Amino acid sequence: MVTLGCNYVIWRLPCRACHSKTEFWSGSFESCGTSRNYQPTNSAAPILDFQLRQNTSAMRFSLKQYPVTLLALWSAGAIILILWSLLLCDGHLIYTLDDPYIHLRVAQIILLGGYGVNIGEFSSPSSSIIYPYLLAVTELAGFGTWGPLVVNMLAMAFAVYAVGHIMQDYVFTNNINDRGFAGLKLYSLGLGLLVCFTMNAWGLVMTGMEHSLHVLAVVLVIYGFLKILYAGSEIPAWLIVAIVFLPFIRFEGIAMSLFSVAAFGIAIFS
Repeated sequence: MVTLGCNYVIWRLPCRACHSKTEFWSGSFESCGTSRNYQPTNSAAPILDFQLRQNTSAMRFSLKQYPVTLLALWSAGAIILILWSLLLCDGHLIYTLDDPYIHLRVAQIILLGGYGVNIGEFSSPSSSIIYPYLLAVTELAGFGTWGPLVVNMLAMAFAVYAVGHIMQDYVFTNNINDRGFAGLKLYSLGLGLLVCFTMNAWGLVMTGMEHSLHVLAVVLVIYGFLKILYAGSEIPAWLIVAIVFLPFIRFEGIAMSLFSVAAFGIAIFS
């Protein structure tokens, strides 16, 4: 008998069909290719079956608060990065690109009734349709040059939280439970942080650009299609919103929007 954690029990019993040790879960042997029922003669069988049925959802993944934990780790790294940047720049918030200052100027002109860099001169200096208007809201709220950072932090926080749900619901399976719970937590959190690193979840925040919003929209599209394909759920409203707003966040977002619309069309007419 192998015990995992405080109430996870796996019985290893000989299979009568192939005489090999295999894991006994619910009265049958699956790993050796046979499905012959086996009923132990001791009184532990009902208890074992009850424990397994009681913990089926928990066995899928032990970290029930995985998205929150991943979000907390990302937030800690982002705060450290911001504080370090302020320390190196004598307390001034300096973005890694000059583009957010152009967006801020466009936002100021929007509040004056125009659109562009110079008052009374209409131009299109922005790489995003909606982002200057979001910064106009932060200007009204009095955030000033901190506005792009606020928008980026919120957008990336939701993106990391959604990534945590994707990994918990569709990536982690029972196949990694044999690592033991301590190892599983380190493995899963390390993998989640690696995903955050690959999508530049810390660096994009300091650019002050609309890329964090773009990442959020893409992650929501992926998460929405996964819910439809695997859970058989109805089309979430936020999936439609993400698909519609992708081109407005960044112009190249139209590629994924068209792909999503095409996927819906194939699903409907096939």
